[in-house]
Amino acid sequence: MLFIFVLTCVLHTYIALELFEIEIFHSDHPFLPSHIVGLTLEGSSVDYYGLLSVSRDASPAEIKAAYHRALLISHPDKQTRQTSAPFDITLIKEAYATLADPNTRSKYDLRPQERSSPQGPRPAQVVSLEDFNENTEGTVWRYDCRCSGFYEISESDLERGKHIVGCGSCSEVVWVGYKLAQDDADGL
Repeated sequence: MLFIFVLTCVLHTYIALELFEIEIFHSDHPFLPSHIVGLTLEGSSVDYYGLLSVSRDASPAEIKAAYHRALLISHPDKQTRQTSAPFDITLIKEAYATLADPNTRSKYDLRPQERSSPQGPRPAQVVSLEDFNENTEGTVWRYDCRCSGFYEISESDLERGKHIVGCGSCSEVVWVGYKLAQDDADGL
């Protein structure tokens, strides 16, 4: 029964990856990654200002500094198994190329707000419930955040179908992959 639950957690995570069109660019295992991190929403329009963490009235010097900072944070040599690049480097380069040139920046600014993200927070990671640590009562699961805080999901959250969980110490959120087990008629 535990094997089936774990397998459904993994499958549900992969379904979420397909649903959100998430591209994994860091994985330690070719078939069953123990940590699914470093994801980019492909096909969705990204707010370049938000990606580089600059305001819409940022100067070219501020954009360049933010570009270098984003590249340093996302550089593959700086990543470990626990922390992975929050964005694809090609997306960061595309954002800089668009915002650094006054002509492309003005065209980008004139486009409708189709670039805005869907309602609600965008998860930084997709994490399978099996990667969470279960408490002794089996009612709360915790997962360590890179800020030294943790994500916490309770049994009641699982029953309500909650998947987006925020860190208790920072503003980062993750998408928790799991599937509720169905009760058998025989009580097994």
